[in-house]
Formats: sequence, C-alpha cells, structure tokens
Amino acid sequence: MTDKVVFLTGAAGGIGSATARKLADRGFTLYLVDLKNKQKELQQLASSLPGMHYDDAIDLRDRSSIAKAVKRCIAKTGHIDVLVNNAGLMHPSPLARAKETEIDDQLQTNLYGAIHLTNLVLPHLLQSRGSVVFVSSLAGIVPAPLHSVYGATKAALRSLSMSLHFELREAGVSVTCVLPGTVAGAMTNDMARRSSSPMAYVHPPIDVQSVAEAVVRAVYSKQLEIYVPYGQGFWSRIGVLFPGLLHAVFPVMAKKGSRNYEKWTKSGVFGEMEHSK
Repeated sequence: MTDKVVFLTGAAGGIGSATARKLADRGFTLYLVDLKNKQKELQQLASSLPGMHYDDAIDLRDRSSIAKAVKRCIAKTGHIDVLVNNAGLMHPSPLARAKETEIDDQLQTNLYGAIHLTNLVLPHLLQSRGSVVFVSSLAGIVPAPLHSVYGATKAALRSLSMSLHFELREAGVSVTCVLPGTVAGAMTNDMARRSSSPMAYVHPPIDVQSVAEAVVRAVYSKQLEIYVPYGQGFWSRIGVLFPGLLHAVFPVMAKKGSRNYEKWTKSGVFGEMEHSK
C-alpha cells in the first residue's frame, strides 16, 4: 500500500482506465480526469476501484480548466506524487485536407495541454520528489503519411520528456516516456474508419493491458524511455538512424500494412477492439 496520489489524464477508457485499475491495485490514490462528456464513465471507474479515488472534468485545450483541476486535486488530496500525461487524440488526414479544428485539437490536447499541465503540477512533484510519465507513440519516431500532425505532437512530446528527464533528475523527479505502437481500442477503430497510413497496420494492435503495464513500470522506474513492444521500438530507432533506408523499406511495409488492414477489416478485428477498451 502507498499514500501516493496519481493525477491521470484520459482516464475514462483504453490505456487510461487499464492503468487506473493497475495503479489502484497497488494502493495509489487516483485523481482521474477526462473530458466533461466522459464523466459518467469516470465515475463508474472510480467507484469500481479499491480504495478512495476522485474523478474530475478537464479540457486540456483550456488553460483555465487545467489550472482549476490541479487546484481541486490539491484541495482534495493534499499532494500530487505522480503525473501521467496519457490523454491524446488522433485525426488522420492528408495535411492539405486537414480541418483547422482537427489540427488545433491534436496540438492542444496531445502537446500544449500536456506542457501546461506538467508546468502547473511540477511544483508539487518537486516537493514530493515524484515522477512524470508521458504516453507518446512510435508514431513520434517513425514518420507515417496521413499522420503528420499526430506524429508531430508525439515527437514533440518525446522531446519534451527527454529534456525534462535530464532537467529534473538532480531535483529527484523522474521523467519517463512510454512509446507504444498501434494500440487496440477506440482510437484505432476510429483511425481504421478514416484515411490512415498503412504503416499503422504493419503489426497487430497491442492490447491496452500491455501499455498499462508499461505505464506502471514507468511510475516506479527512472528509465528514459519504455517501448511497447520493445522489438518495434528497437527497429523504429534503427530506421531513424538511417533515414535513407526508409525510402527502400516503406513501400514494402506499406504493402504489408494494406494487406493486414483489408484482412483485419473483413475479419472484424476493429469491431472487436471496441470491446477491449
């Protein structure tokens, strides 16, 4: 058991709810936040977990909403020991046809919101010598057409995490970035219904439980990065080291991804994922 408090964004479903269950089982007190229209799911989650937990509405696109949620968390729990920046969204599209609102939503939710929230929570983490976990993506390492804005936010999030890792380690605050591949769940289902990159389907979608386990490991570890699965992360980094190889490898991988997409669509994989959140 522990008296530590975790501030967890994007907690209503997918990686967030799976992570919440694993942290609650380890005795953490959870301050679960998500959008206002997800409050019913949040309340059900909080009430189903062992121990005393809290749920709250937050809009990471709104700085005042972020500030109010942090203040309410401190008022109710007294401290914050762990911040998990998990919330994120994706609107795959060719950039030339991307809607301004969808571009802004991805930038503000995935990146700006995480920056502003971390900035406000850091004084509390410095006091508790706590930890920050950023949930990024392998899309932030390997470029994929049609995912340019999403990939840019995740690449920036990874860079932010790495900088903070070294900036804060002497102060006793650990910072770790978790980078999963394509994850089974609502985001991937939505992606599959839109114009998305075949690179997203080269490998089978990862179960949310595997990503949640990585997030929990990040809370306890002082690692710079954790890849899920490790093998995909390894080859992604190799590809970036030799960018010229991407021109040769991409067409082959894209064909494989397209074949998998067709196969998985026909077999109902994306529909099944709706129930695995």
